[in-house]
Amino acid sequence: MRSLRLRRTFDAVLCLGTAFNYLTTPGDIRKALDTFYHRLRPGGLVVLDLTNFDAWIDHPRNVGAEVDFRAHDGTRIAIFAFNEQNPSKTIHIARFFTVFQRGKRIEIGMDESPLKVWTETNLSRALRRHGFRPIGWYGDLRVGSRYRRKESPRMIAVAVRR
Repeated sequence: MRSLRLRRTFDAVLCLGTAFNYLTTPGDIRKALDTFYHRLRPGGLVVLDLTNFDAWIDHPRNVGAEVDFRAHDGTRIAIFAFNEQNPSKTIHIARFFTVFQRGKRIEIGMDESPLKVWTETNLSRALRRHGFRPIGWYGDLRVGSRYRRKESPRMIAVAVRR
């Protein structure tokens, strides 16, 4: 995402699955937006699918559990999420403790990922700074899904390359 070395341009660049949230440093964000800009034809669209932290950042659900999920092959899975934010609420730390049981074998894992917290305002500013004009905001990837800052699970930004 930070450096696609393709020898052509496109009508659209899609950055889905909240991947853009995983870029947390100003340098990585700048590189990604510059790459998107240079891979797009003038008038091309960039679509960013982000976690909408505004829906719960002021009152976060810091602990969650998906216990005893059962896969089709009989595997049992338990996932425990422990989340926190830095004091300025610009970085969200997502931590997952997982337990997998396959037959008699049990595997335990721990994963941690820092995520950039974007708001409509600061993302609009970043897009404009890198040559894009935001043209639409959506609450998820369903057609016609309106973005509601305090309710939508996702923040889908659509911007045009100037």
